[in-house]
Amino acid sequence: MVSANGQGAACSTDILERSLPVKDLHGNALYFPSSILESPQKLVIVDSSIENHRTWMKQTEIKTKKFLLNPDSDGVEQITQILDRHSEIFGLHIISSGTSNHLCLGSTKLGLHNLDRYAWDLQDWCSSFSATGSGKIVLYGCTVVAESHGFEFVHRFSQLTGVDVIASST
Repeated sequence: MVSANGQGAACSTDILERSLPVKDLHGNALYFPSSILESPQKLVIVDSSIENHRTWMKQTEIKTKKFLLNPDSDGVEQITQILDRHSEIFGLHIISSGTSNHLCLGSTKLGLHNLDRYAWDLQDWCSSFSATGSGKIVLYGCTVVAESHGFEFVHRFSQLTGVDVIASST
């Protein structure tokens, strides 16, 4: 794992829960009342294109909120809607497929080529993180920073979200 500043980072294995507008494994829309919100918290978001997403969902801490992205909808917008329902987050873990310089999130391939198009959404994510400034986003995305463009992507992603971003290099 590599952080946006290029330094190595510890890897956490916490993972997954579902909420609007995501679906369960049977394709049913899931709706949760606002009473499930807790602070501070850790959220895990898994792209449904991950081969073993069911396994990831089973291997998660009970207190971790888990979400499965709908493959037919824009993943950045789904994450924005999820984060709008949560506050005081100290960790957001995103598990997706991808290559150097991009992540697959729902129907979206997020990369340097379209990152600024999502600037408003990504800047909005910052408001869900803990006010202490200790929040971070961890991207598990198959070699997202394997090449120099990947480092540039993670750095820009960190600038837009306003929090430290850590991404996989292998």
